[in-house]
Amino acid sequence: MIAAALREDIESYARRCRKENPIFCMARDGTLSKATVTRYIANVHYLIQHTPEYLARARDRALALGDAPLAAHFAHKLEEEMGHDVWAERDLAALSRMTDST
Repeated sequence: MIAAALREDIESYARRCRKENPIFCMARDGTLSKATVTRYIANVHYLIQHTPEYLARARDRALALGDAPLAAHFAHKLEEEMGHDVWAERDLAALSRMTDST
């Protein structure tokens, strides 16, 4: 029941973002510049590059507290999140090439 309510909240938020978020609106109407996209991806990259470190710390802390199921959850999430920063780096490199060629 809580999971379903949370899921609905998240989906509702995503729908609102697609309609109201300035970046999504600019993308939809064609006014989103390469510079804005580059800044956005650079900021996302900054955040996600630290995710594995924090998940590893959370896993280690859960182990230290004797919570093996929580530690296993964080270990699983750590595996899932590895390499996501590389996606952003590739996007930034592609954007740079696009900017250089225009």
